Amino acid sequence: MVKLIAIDLDDTLLNTKKDITNENKEAIKKALEKGIKIVIASGRPFFRVSQILKELVIDNEKNFVISYNGGYVSNGCNTVIIKKEFLNNNETIDIVNEINKYNLNFTIYIDDDIYTLGIKEEIREKLVFKGINFKKITPEEISKLTHVNKIIIADTEERIKECVEKIKADMSHKYNVVRSTPNFLEFLPKNANKGIALKALVEYLKLDEKEIAAIGDEENDLSMMEYAKYKIAMANANPILLEQATFITLDQEHSGVAKAIEYLLLTS
Repeated sequence: MVKLIAIDLDDTLLNTKKDITNENKEAIKKALEKGIKIVIASGRPFFRVSQILKELVIDNEKNFVISYNGGYVSNGCNTVIIKKEFLNNNETIDIVNEINKYNLNFTIYIDDDIYTLGIKEEIREKLVFKGINFKKITPEEISKLTHVNKIIIADTEERIKECVEKIKADMSHKYNVVRSTPNFLEFLPKNANKGIALKALVEYLKLDEKEIAAIGDEENDLSMMEYAKYKIAMANANPILLEQATFITLDQEHSGVAKAIEYLLLTS
């Protein structure tokens, strides 16, 4: 029987308007009532997930969240930290130097702040950045950073497509480099991904991996799908997830998470 369901946010639980449908909310409520733990597993920092946890009534010490693409694992009210990973100063400089080879826009995430040298208006206007106040940072300030949660290339889909394979070939042996949206290529500590984070949480909760389900849509969800027994891909998922899935649900516009939970409740 499934005892924990890890659910990605953007383009999975959230539709293109960044809303949670009533169907998804009701399905999650039903799962919680049956004693199943619902774990939000997002690339977003905790502070950008907290409102969603509150909306789902899982913003408490009994529930848990994976944020920063697995770089940070905590309870729902962020009072207990189970796992955290950072990029150090040398790693940050190394990644920024690589990005600068391609003249790409990027953002730096540190705790509850997001920094940028400058970002294209068409990227700033993406719904995923709604309500974000970017802080300006200089190259000199970047060179002195002691800890960074992650660095994201935030540019046009076309620009990222031009260099993504070369960057991955050059950097993936040192960092976790994953595509989280068509506009984002993320650099995280090597030991930070959703699969490693989910494993750490499962061990903390003394559960069995055979009792775990994961629902996602993009490359950064692959590691947790590989770990979980029940591997559920959204209909709108990256082809690599569709190939791995044990069940393909509806897309994000048609409450695919609700359909997935219904499937799990019936079959697990």
